[in-house]
Amino acid sequence: MGESIPEWLRFRSMPEDGVEQSQIPLQKDRTGILVRRSVPGVVRRLFSWWRRQPTPEVKQAATIFHLERHKVACPKLLAFGEDAARWRRNSFVLMESVPVRTRLSEVVSPSAPDNDRRIWLRRAGEFMRTIHESGYILGRQAADASAFGVLPSGNEIALTRLDELERRPGEWPRLAILDLPKLAWLSGLGHTDKMRFIHGYLRIRRLNREGCALVSRLFARLPREAAR
Repeated sequence: MGESIPEWLRFRSMPEDGVEQSQIPLQKDRTGILVRRSVPGVVRRLFSWWRRQPTPEVKQAATIFHLERHKVACPKLLAFGEDAARWRRNSFVLMESVPVRTRLSEVVSPSAPDNDRRIWLRRAGEFMRTIHESGYILGRQAADASAFGVLPSGNEIALTRLDELERRPGEWPRLAILDLPKLAWLSGLGHTDKMRFIHGYLRIRRLNREGCALVSRLFARLPREAAR
């Protein structure tokens, strides 16, 4: 049985709270991302058992399952697991990397063609709305412009990483106020482009009363830029 374990999955000795991330070549020019964690210590294992907390890798696998149910494009889950031996807790998650044609920040930047930018800003708004409706916020990941990519199909947005996503209860308007002001690529846009994004997020063509209230709260938190 031990011989059937791939070499890249064998746990090697790690330092205290060791975490290792590596790229794994897959078939047909695809690439996998392997994250492995090994946490030693009797006290930590007992505390984890008492709290019944899953490892970050198991949480990430659950996140992928949840996002896929809501049709959010993201890394594909290939395998995950955890075990405990000799008072050491090991865990791993293997994902297929998202094939990205370009970053979202490039197609929504002020230097992008206006018509293309308008389309992508609306799609970006709709994408963020779907994430919030699934019960997640980006958290610290919102500050990473590379966390959003455009798929090779040329008409779909995907999350390229999930490690900072946070599960949050609540309706999407509340999550919007928590999350949208932190988007790195949104803060640098002008008023018109921000409104294009917000129209996509609200899935409307013209603002209604509910939309106006949300816009007022969002713009109070977003950095001010010259209107475009």
